[in-house]
Amino acid sequence: MDVLTLREYESLSPFEIKDFLAKAALKTSKAGSTAYLNAGRGNPNWIATEPREAFFLLGQGYRMAEANRAAQIAAHRRPA
Repeated sequence: MDVLTLREYESLSPFEIKDFLAKAALKTSKAGSTAYLNAGRGNPNWIATEPREAFFLLGQGYRMAEANRAAQIAAHRRPA
């Protein structure tokens, strides 16, 4: 790729670059035997409940431990 072509790409936004790459991949897949899978914008799978529940439980445990730790620190700092 020459310098002039690279300069054209410098002015593109990330979304324009993504669109360009998607079009190039689609064109290449049509010309050959390679399949093109458009995975979209990478949004999380909101139906996957097990990972979401695990993340929630991990956060819940951390929040409770941190709240207890902060309460103990505050209790020790109070004047008697």
